[in-house]
Amino acid sequence: MHIPSVDRLPTISLQITFKDIRPLWKPKGTNRRFLVFSSQQKVLSLPLAASGEKDPSSKSAVAIQSWWRGALIRRTVRQATLCVLVIQRWWRRVSFRRREERQGRALALYVRPVRAAVLLQALVRMWRARSQYKKYQKAVLVIQHKWRQHACRRESVVFAGSDPAAGGVDVNIEIIIG
Repeated sequence: MHIPSVDRLPTISLQITFKDIRPLWKPKGTNRRFLVFSSQQKVLSLPLAASGEKDPSSKSAVAIQSWWRGALIRRTVRQATLCVLVIQRWWRRVSFRRREERQGRALALYVRPVRAAVLLQALVRMWRARSQYKKYQKAVLVIQHKWRQHACRRESVVFAGSDPAAGGVDVNIEIIIG
């Protein structure tokens, strides 16, 4: 009979009580000893020999009983491991959500002043560009005004020196008093 080993299972410290397993006991009103093993599914009871004698069947009964205890412990450990995994998964999900919320709040606290600084920088750059544009616009207006004055003077000189037949204006006015 092959008895599985417990060495390969992960170690989890649990407090396990065996209420269904009773090693040796003597029922009331009898003089025979019974090895009683009970679980939810099966009940096994084997008669034992007298108190002084060791029976080979009692050794096999003890072996079966110890194997079954090991199986119960392995099942309990497996169920506890699954429960631990469920709890760990839940806790990781909760801690991840909390970390994400914390990072979001920290990012919002960081982004707000940075965004305000960038906005102020943009406003200052826009103000400087606008003032530079206005300065250039005033210079252009001065240049245009001076150019128009120059062009007007040039044209007046051209018209003043030309004859009326050529399309110029005769500016000679005779004043008669009489």
